[in-house]
Amino acid sequence: MAINPDKQNQSLTSKSIMALKWNYLGRLISLSLQFTIGIILARLLGPEPFGLVAIALFVQGLGNLFAEGGLGSALIQGQNISDHDIRSVFSTQILIGMIMSSAIAGTAPLLAAFFHEPNAAPVIMIMALSFTLQAIGQPAMR
Repeated sequence: MAINPDKQNQSLTSKSIMALKWNYLGRLISLSLQFTIGIILARLLGPEPFGLVAIALFVQGLGNLFAEGGLGSALIQGQNISDHDIRSVFSTQILIGMIMSSAIAGTAPLLAAFFHEPNAAPVIMIMALSFTLQAIGQPAMR
């Protein structure tokens, strides 16, 4: 029994649309939670401490642009992925995370001076650990 190509394409299209809807819903929920947490933090911390956290989050966001590097995306798109490939990408991501953590923590005083807020340096140093922790959270095996 042959499958009708039009029906198969329609099925793929409907699955793609459904996946896109779920993706947008997940992103909307994530942004809503971030916004809500930001409001709560601003109310609890006050303007000055919240500003320090905002500076650290800004630095972390910029660092994430470099830390991700697209290795995970490249791995997913591979036709034949071996355990060696997965372990290599995992190890590389941990190494990049550690380098990013060290670089951001080491330059925290300079970054704080750039923002004319010396109290931001310790917050940036603590937030710098997130690069290593995020890398460790990546899957290493199938």
